[in-house]
Amino acid sequence: MYEQIRANRFKSSLLISVMAVLIVLLGFVIGEAITRDGGMIGITIALAIWFIMVAFSYFGGSGMMLAMSSAKPIEHKDHPQLVNVVEEMAIASGLPVPKIYLIEDSAPNAF
Repeated sequence: MYEQIRANRFKSSLLISVMAVLIVLLGFVIGEAITRDGGMIGITIALAIWFIMVAFSYFGGSGMMLAMSSAKPIEHKDHPQLVNVVEEMAIASGLPVPKIYLIEDSAPNAF
């Protein structure tokens, strides 16, 4: 399991880094196209945009996904058997109990 976590973190870091490089290159090209010495201005603006995107994704990504899928939080009184199963699995694996959400959809999912 820890190998998978490490691989996922590496892939996420790689994706964020590649995105940063692409946005900086795009900022440089646009800055140079607008003015002759605008490359550094374009890079600065691109880095600011990249930073805002990363911060928004890091702090608000799960909320965005839950809102887009119209997920509703589940409480113990709503579905006690489901909550008990999730709590037992979390305790058995030594992990914290995750928040549980219900997505009303006809398609099966594991989100």
